[in-house]
Amino acid sequence: MYAYACPAKTVGGARCRNAAVREGRCHEHPAAALASPPDVVIVKFNLNERAATRLTNAGIILQSVDWQEREKKHTAQAQAHDRQPHRYRTDVADSGVPVFGPDGLNDVSLGRMFREIAERGYVLVDIHLLPHRKNQWAKVLVMIFKEGTSMDVPPSAAEPLRNIMGAVYGVVHVWANPPDKAGNVVHTVNCITRRDAPPRCELAFYNEWFEAPIWDAVEVVTEQA
Repeated sequence: MYAYACPAKTVGGARCRNAAVREGRCHEHPAAALASPPDVVIVKFNLNERAATRLTNAGIILQSVDWQEREKKHTAQAQAHDRQPHRYRTDVADSGVPVFGPDGLNDVSLGRMFREIAERGYVLVDIHLLPHRKNQWAKVLVMIFKEGTSMDVPPSAAEPLRNIMGAVYGVVHVWANPPDKAGNVVHTVNCITRRDAPPRCELAFYNEWFEAPIWDAVEVVTEQA
């Protein structure tokens, strides 16, 4: 199945925002070069208070965030690439493109994605928690992967992380962002609404994002009480 967004590279190096309509391309870029694969993959999970507390007790740090500054940064990056920052969301600025469209993917297993980014040399270099932008009781787990030296995760965090990473998520969005000022391309995988149910698809990555059908039985990690 084709991803929603055309994978072509624009003049500024960003991924095209047009929908793919024919052979995975948009009408404007039938033969253009492909956008660069990400230098950094950031995977985010929305967590309830209980799950977040398990991680903080295990040594995962809760960091602060300035939402106004983040909004300014994303707005400036969008404008630098001649893009409308609120094309997809009226309340949050975006410089990138949702690879699988504004609705994302549904009922997704992530195990394949984690295996495939590891096979391509991405390692975990940072992990932390952030406050949720809208829900004061919720938190967001942030895992950053890129080439480099892998960090050591606190041993007591291993089981809670396995539980989170092995779950099925009702909604998953993948954002392909344009190059930053240093030229690095960052893609973000946002995992929302955990579900204790069998997956409908797997998120796959071969230097490009794909929705992969479920051919074999996939173990579902249910939320611990």
